[in-house]
Amino acid sequence: LLLLLACRPVELRHMEWEEIDFKDGVWRVPGDKMTKRRPHTAALSKRAVEILESIPHEGRYVFASYAWEGEPMGEKSLNWAMYKLKIDGSPHAVRATFSTWAHENGYDSHVIEAALAHADPNAVRASYNAATYLPQRRELAEAWAKHIDKQAT
Repeated sequence: LLLLLACRPVELRHMEWEEIDFKDGVWRVPGDKMTKRRPHTAALSKRAVEILESIPHEGRYVFASYAWEGEPMGEKSLNWAMYKLKIDGSPHAVRATFSTWAHENGYDSHVIEAALAHADPNAVRASYNAATYLPQRRELAEAWAKHIDKQAT
């Protein structure tokens, strides 16, 4: 899921079942879980939805801690998983890979930045532009998922 969502590792670790809207295919992350404290709606690819549906829906967190009941998985869990899978880099580096791939494949920078939950650095433009680019982000999520699946085969 980290690869498919290109989210920050801390966001994935704290993902809660109540934030997932399977019907609309989105993950609504509350602002208090985001770096800039702004809520974010992430478009879920069909593959991401399949993976989420395959996980037992038990407890609050999608990825619960094995050691501490009622808590999300540990801070180093994703790093450990990547190490065990012999994947170079950090979990956060997935975001750079996603951004590079999306730019190289002609996706609009505004769509990519919205998918990454980045704010427009231009304060004036940001105050006027309330676009979420959700339809375009859905298209990008599907293309990215196909790319990831192709790399895995």
